Amino acid sequence: MTAALAATGLSAGYGAAVVVRDVTLAVAPGTLVALVGSNGAGKSTLLGALAGLVAARGAVTLGGRPLDALAPYERVEQGVVLVPEGRQVFAGLTVEENLRIAAFAPRVRGHAARNLARVFERFPRLDERRDQAAGTLSGGEQQMLAIGRALMAEPSVLLLDEPTLSLAPITARAVFDIVADLRAQGLTILMAEQDVHRTLAMADHAYLMASGTIVDEGAGRALLDRADIKRAYLGL
Repeated sequence: MTAALAATGLSAGYGAAVVVRDVTLAVAPGTLVALVGSNGAGKSTLLGALAGLVAARGAVTLGGRPLDALAPYERVEQGVVLVPEGRQVFAGLTVEENLRIAAFAPRVRGHAARNLARVFERFPRLDERRDQAAGTLSGGEQQMLAIGRALMAEPSVLLLDEPTLSLAPITARAVFDIVADLRAQGLTILMAEQDVHRTLAMADHAYLMASGTIVDEGAGRALLDRADIKRAYLGL
């Protein structure tokens, strides 16, 4: 089976600083794949490179088609959409404006009204606040908005970078429920997340990163049951 998203020999960084080194991974269609590792392991840089936002060398393919020469907006047009760390909503725009601005790609421009209705159906809280400035939302509401904004672009592969960062536990659980629901509906997801226990418990497959490289991989629950990973990442 051709991977929905794959990277081969991918190295990436900022200027002369190489952060990610020779990474090879594959995300099967319709699966949730996790990137786990400590802070500074290179997870966000890797996601940025896959989205075209970080300079990289190596091969990136979407359904077997090369993405290497494509700019970030062109990768969005192809279906690779990133929800960045820290949400990064447009604080001065309303909720609805934040959502509509994501429907810029020609592939989805004609579906904006339909997709907006679907996002509001999925996130009723956003519908209630559609005319409210995004910067006045709570952290959890902003995360809903960031995910909803990505869904406006009709992703074939959704890249999630630390979606529960700085959220209260009850809100973080709600975000994990959203991710599980999207996966259940067939969306392909690659997610970097600090909550290793919950992430591995729900992931179909996982890659463990350290110092910018992939040091291990396997089924999420299989890694979760490993004593060395429990000691290193779960404090068990």
